[in-house]
Amino acid sequence: LSPSSPRISCFAWAREAAALLGAQGDPPPTDFVCVGDDGPVEEYGSARIIFAGRASDSAGMPAYYQAADVYLHPSRADTAPFSVLEAMASGLPVVATRVGGIPEQVADTESGWLTAPGDVPAIASRLAGLLADRARAAEMGAAGRRIVLERFTFAAQTDRMLELLARLAG
Repeated sequence: LSPSSPRISCFAWAREAAALLGAQGDPPPTDFVCVGDDGPVEEYGSARIIFAGRASDSAGMPAYYQAADVYLHPSRADTAPFSVLEAMASGLPVVATRVGGIPEQVADTESGWLTAPGDVPAIASRLAGLLADRARAAEMGAAGRRIVLERFTFAAQTDRMLELLARLAG
């Protein structure tokens, strides 16, 4: 099946990206940590997928974000996933698919990279680029954090809602 097949899950795209990264020449070892699922470690050359299981509560998630270098969110369809904002608030560059509200969260080329759904070679390429260029990854992570603080805090959202209501009220 091709990655664009409707029967392929979004996780399959992450798995295929891990296989592409793991097969590249002599890349540094790369761990994909999948929070929320259990299973044995999967190895793909120098890349592996580690299933961390469910975080016991939302307080456990910051440790995963702090340990990460990049946040991957390969969705087929989504609204505005809170996990993308959490990753950005944690200073992580994001590689995500250009679906739903994600382009309103991630500024493509500024705070991360957006790819077409199912474009596994692009996902792998963007991940490899960020892992190889730590300075660029740090810049994108800092930009993402600024975006969250400027646009997605409770105060910023409240101000926007009040402005909208004032405009509607005339």
